[in-house]
Amino acid sequence: MQRARQYPVVTITGPRQSGKSTLCKMVFPAYQYVNLEDISLRNFAQDDPKGFLEQFNNGVILDEIQRVPNLTSQIQVLVDQNSKKKSQFILTGSHNFSLVHSINQSLAGRTGLLTLLPFTINEAQNFKSKNSVDAFLYNGFYPRIYDQKIPATTLLSDYVATYVERDVRQLEQIQNLSLFQKFLGLCAGRIGQVLNLSGLANEVGVSSTTLKQWLSVLEASYLVYLLKPYHANIGKRLVKTPKLYFYDVGLACYLLGIHDVKQLMHHPLRGALFENLVVMEYIKKNYNHDQHLQFYFYRDHKGVEIDLVLVEANRCHLIEIKSSQTISSHFFDGMQKAASSFSKKTFQKTVVYAGKEVQKRNIGRVLPFDSIG
Repeated sequence: MQRARQYPVVTITGPRQSGKSTLCKMVFPAYQYVNLEDISLRNFAQDDPKGFLEQFNNGVILDEIQRVPNLTSQIQVLVDQNSKKKSQFILTGSHNFSLVHSINQSLAGRTGLLTLLPFTINEAQNFKSKNSVDAFLYNGFYPRIYDQKIPATTLLSDYVATYVERDVRQLEQIQNLSLFQKFLGLCAGRIGQVLNLSGLANEVGVSSTTLKQWLSVLEASYLVYLLKPYHANIGKRLVKTPKLYFYDVGLACYLLGIHDVKQLMHHPLRGALFENLVVMEYIKKNYNHDQHLQFYFYRDHKGVEIDLVLVEANRCHLIEIKSSQTISSHFFDGMQKAASSFSKKTFQKTVVYAGKEVQKRNIGRVLPFDSIG
């Protein structure tokens, strides 16, 4: 792992059950593994951080480091005492905001930061899973669904229960958990839509301020991703509110009450769920290949829209997402209309669809959904 050769500390963030612990054990088999969910170990680390860390002389994996955020201060001391030694500490965490805050306070410049999301389509296919679009939408991509053959509804039901009962209580003092669960379900129903906070707050029955706090909880625990609108140097009236997606499309299906893959065939949100899947495939690719791209969508006041805009330096890649299994030349219309509006050079136009054929056209290219990674 490149970061381990560059830094004394490597920090891996990502949602629960995305495979962080398994990855660390595979890459660093000789390192001692410590799970800070263990209350006795956590108490030791909190009460005597110096003594706790000094017992690990040959590298340690500290899982769920956000459980003991002040431990990073002592890690800083030990790292500075032995500054030439690389990859002394491997840290993992599933609460992005609290973890990043403690790292910025103590480990800035001393740690390499990585993000691990659930499986990509290509990784899921390694387990000889059913490769249909609807199967991927229904199952999602949490690794245990594939490597341990746990039914998606079973795993996701336990996932939501654990998340709501434990993580939410720690991240935010939420008094009414039933309202928060309602909020989760309503978010799933708004996949791919521009976020209307006031409307959503009215439906849930809480204030917009409370809803913003709850939304930050979902972001912090890698449940939802807010895709920002593109508006750099464009002299037009554009949408300036983000779109909402879930990091795992299977979790969104579960929250929508979809408990059988057959329900997806005629579901009114199937197109939005497919869009969610494709957007997250590009984001996973960005993290996995260390690409440092910026992600946006485009929509102007006339309704011209581009589902995904990837920005790299001074170039833009425009992407239209269609759940159809057949291709129409009209799929490129929005990208054609909007391309001239971008201040950065548009170097590629792509339609991603639910079919299998790769096409190269003068106007752009066509890619199957499972060929992104």
